[in-house]
Amino acid sequence: MNVERRYTDPELRERIHVGMPKDVVLKILREIFERKKVLST
Repeated sequence: MNVERRYTDPELRERIHVGMPKDVVLKILREIFERKKVLST
C-alpha cells in the first residue's frame, strides 16, 4: 500500500527518482511526512 501511495503521489514522483541516494530519499520522505502531519492536526 505504501509503495502504491508513493508511486501515485505527484509530489513524490516529481522529487524522487531512480538512483537517488537512500539518505536523500529518506530526507524528502521525512519532509513530506512532517508537512502532512502538521496539516492534519
